[in-house]
Amino acid sequence: ADFMPFKDVPFPINIIYFLFITVVMIMEAVKNMMMIAGADLRRKLASTYEPADAGSGEILPAAFMSPEKTAKIRQIIKNQGLSDEQIDILFIAMTRPYGEDVCRDLYLRGVISKDQMYIRMRESGFT
Repeated sequence: ADFMPFKDVPFPINIIYFLFITVVMIMEAVKNMMMIAGADLRRKLASTYEPADAGSGEILPAAFMSPEKTAKIRQIIKNQGLSDEQIDILFIAMTRPYGEDVCRDLYLRGVISKDQMYIRMRESGFT
């Protein structure tokens, strides 16, 4: 901080400025020490009492990895204020169409028919 402009302040006001700046600096130093000293306590409280649910972007992939937890994941997202329609849109946004190589492999292995392969390829942007 540049304190040079304060050197030309008249006598009684310069003492008030000095006291005010000193008090502010002491309060800032005490606040910083309290933040350092309270870090362990804040960490313990955050681990004991869950401060907030994880965001929908973080937990949504878990519904695809563990389908039996989809209802629980939908409830957590609903608690965040999203409607069922918005949750459905989030699930749709998380699903990707098959790529060209996956469509080809599934067709060659006989998992999907030729018509299904064409549908999947159109979903991927092929005409």
